[in-house]
Amino acid sequence: MLRIFKFNNEDVEKNIKEFKEANKVTLPQQYEEFLKKYNGGNTPKTNFKINGVSSDIRAFFGFGNASKDYNFLFLKENDFLKNHLDKQFLPIATDSFGNIIVIGIGKENNGEIHFFDCEKSLYKHLRDNFEEFIQKVKSKKFVVRSIEERIHDMKESGSNIEIDEDLINLWQSEIDKYSGSKQEKVII
Repeated sequence: MLRIFKFNNEDVEKNIKEFKEANKVTLPQQYEEFLKKYNGGNTPKTNFKINGVSSDIRAFFGFGNASKDYNFLFLKENDFLKNHLDKQFLPIATDSFGNIIVIGIGKENNGEIHFFDCEKSLYKHLRDNFEEFIQKVKSKKFVVRSIEERIHDMKESGSNIEIDEDLINLWQSEIDKYSGSKQEKVII
């Protein structure tokens, strides 16, 4: 089951309409409904293994108030979007290594979910539609732990990792990112 910390979905229907018109694309219905409800979002502790492809999913892309790195505007500004749109694919999510999950938006591949390996520049078919893909994705419940809890757990496990200011700042950044947010089960 996919769990997500959704992005702010204020004005998302307007953003979707403008995006479709500007790029002359039609979005598969299941995916468009997902965007309207969640506007993408962060997906910590999320992974999948489908058709020989095993990966995590860091986040699903969104519009407007979505996180900068996971925003369709960021993809467009960096000419990343056009490359895939020209091949009748739309990036919908990314993993920790910069590979992306795409959805087909052409007549021949409409709604199909593929994995784009950025090192090999290859698309690998995963599922025939968005709902089938979501059913194969697994997320663990994400609990925001305090810095003290993390230090305690590292000591208990005998970790040799040095707890320095950079690590503490990284932890604090994660705490700030997810505190006050709600991880939701994705229902389409």
